[in-house]
Amino acid sequence: MKSILICRTSTSRQEIDNQIKETKDFALADGKREEDLILLAKHGASAIKIDKAYQENMERVYREIEAGGVDCVYAWALDRIGRNEVVMMQFKEFLVKHGVQLKIKNPALVLLNSDGTVNSGMEIAFTLYITLAKQEMEQKKARFERTRKAKLGKRQWTGGKVLYGYMVDENNHLIPNPQTAPLVQEAFALYATGEWGIAGLSERMRHRGWPKCSRKVLSYVLSNRSYLGEHKVFDCSAIIDEETFSACRKVASKKSLRIGHSKQHWLASKLITCPDCGWHFTAWEETHNKALFRCPRHAMKERGCPNDLTMNAYKIDPILFDISLPLEMRRLSEQTNVNKDVLLAKLNDLNKELDSRQTEYDKRVKKAVDRINDLYAEGVIDKEEWRERRAAAVAKADNLKAKIEKLQLEADRLQRQIDSVAVGGRFENIFGYNIAMSAEDVSQMVHRHILNIALKRLSDRENLVTVQTTLGDEKFVYTTLKRSNNWRRWSADGNHTPLSVPVMEKKEGYVMFRTGGNIDKFELTEEQIASLVTE
Repeated sequence: MKSILICRTSTSRQEIDNQIKETKDFALADGKREEDLILLAKHGASAIKIDKAYQENMERVYREIEAGGVDCVYAWALDRIGRNEVVMMQFKEFLVKHGVQLKIKNPALVLLNSDGTVNSGMEIAFTLYITLAKQEMEQKKARFERTRKAKLGKRQWTGGKVLYGYMVDENNHLIPNPQTAPLVQEAFALYATGEWGIAGLSERMRHRGWPKCSRKVLSYVLSNRSYLGEHKVFDCSAIIDEETFSACRKVASKKSLRIGHSKQHWLASKLITCPDCGWHFTAWEETHNKALFRCPRHAMKERGCPNDLTMNAYKIDPILFDISLPLEMRRLSEQTNVNKDVLLAKLNDLNKELDSRQTEYDKRVKKAVDRINDLYAEGVIDKEEWRERRAAAVAKADNLKAKIEKLQLEADRLQRQIDSVAVGGRFENIFGYNIAMSAEDVSQMVHRHILNIALKRLSDRENLVTVQTTLGDEKFVYTTLKRSNNWRRWSADGNHTPLSVPVMEKKEGYVMFRTGGNIDKFELTEEQIASLVTE
């Protein structure tokens, strides 16, 4: 008759050879022949997780017993068979049903008596072991949870799949992986050029050494702000900069639009909160120049929201733009000043290096050539040595001169960049008093500065509109009468001030806001834009 030896380790790092040897010696000492032993051993088979490796090993045990000819199962310890209550009881019942003996070495346990009944000692051992195993698991879970919470408090890595491009350091923080981070940087840089699609770029990156770079994976990576060092849970170092990430998002937004179709961007989308149910108002386009924001739960009668307030998108979007534009101008002006300061600091460092290199060239290299000529003239060195030493000195001088020229070119480039910033080069989409921007850009601008919009009915014809911005609340009274001036600035004493807002037009993916004049003919000069930014 055959006998089965069950051996396993929970992880692939654990040593299994001694366990196999002791179990085998245990079976041989029991009178079994070596040729009748069936070794079923598995590295990395976790009885706690009941992973695939563990399941495969136990399925082999079941198949061998069901095939017949097996009279005994040997194990080094009871936990080599399992740690789960259900698994252990099922295995015991299976052995009893098929009349197969189970013998454990540590401690010495036998499942069946000589008459085929279950040994009372084994029954007690099974019950005790299962109880201890359950307690051990609860203690481990509690310990793991305490450790996890402690690490989370320190923003340390708590396990799981590490983002591609990162590795975990000795302090359990995510840091760039020197092998894979350059591939992530290359993918971002290439996609930011706008010359690569997701399909072509993912194929290229697979050839470059990123084996699992599918289109889905690459799309996830290129939109994940964790690569900026902004992981929501763990501390991690940045692999790319904000400028590259923004360029990639801009490229992605353009590629997502179907050719010949423009994506509709309503500025108030996801900003108006229903005062009754808390849902966001959505835009329902009814006619060519009429789109109404209203509560979706009220529109769908079965949801039952009583709020019937509506807001014309062509009326509220212009005032949101009017509120956001000065905030955006302020932001870009501050950003421009910061960029200019950074560029000036770089230029200052570059000029210092230029001065140092020029001094080295004038005092050391040129002086060395003159000294070699003097030595030859004085007869200290012969003509052959003079030629060799002079050639080496001239070569060093030429190399240093080339470096100086390269530094000068870089300094000129930085100076031109500073001059460009000085005239506000970021405002290429502003045309006079009338403004035209891409639908997506103006939507991002509004959502960058406006946090929420609250509506409150004042009367049958008037609504109080509270716009929460990053700098505070602004309140307006909106009149639903069909006339050009629907807006007044709210005042607590009831003397609301009439407010003029621009007219909004949408055309070919652009949003135009007109307050007068012809939008296509009047364009600001760079000097006027610069003064606008300064103001």
